[in-house]
Amino acid sequence: GVNHTLGAYRRDIEVDGDPTRLGENICIFSIFSANGKILRSTLSLLKAVRKEGYGLVVVVNGQKITRGWFEGEIGTTDVVINRPNLGRDFAGYQIATNLILDSRLSIRRLLYCNDSVFYLDRNDPRNIFAHLISSNDHWIGMTENYEHSYHVSSWCFQLSNEVLKSPAFVAFWRNYRPVDSRRHAIRQGE
Repeated sequence: GVNHTLGAYRRDIEVDGDPTRLGENICIFSIFSANGKILRSTLSLLKAVRKEGYGLVVVVNGQKITRGWFEGEIGTTDVVINRPNLGRDFAGYQIATNLILDSRLSIRRLLYCNDSVFYLDRNDPRNIFAHLISSNDHWIGMTENYEHSYHVSSWCFQLSNEVLKSPAFVAFWRNYRPVDSRRHAIRQGE
């Protein structure tokens, strides 16, 4: 069952950085790494997010990588988490979210992104991340999806401090049980 295998999702996790140095606007960014490189579009996305003032928690799923692989797009106050590729992006989001919750930071905005989107800043004349960081909305999702049932896709969404302080939010991330299944991630996560 899920509880029997839960330990596998928490083994071999390495955290490089101090989450208490991230600031009030944070982006948890989940990356799959298998080929020994980070895609140029992922580096462009990291650069755009950092430029707007988000601190980064980059969760690397799969191959262990170092800060040098990010070609200068990771700052000294950012956090890199290396973990096995188990439980899809939501397991990575859970580890990073609980790390941030445990740090007791005062957070204004928490942005969740993953590398399933292809991003080039020259194709973003409206600067979506400037809009997100200045938004007063409590919850923003980039895309709605009707596959399986209505949900908002998890490749890019943002939550406000008000949502982050809610007992339901904290309970969700403390109790979420990751399973290595896209359907589970959609039904139980998204």
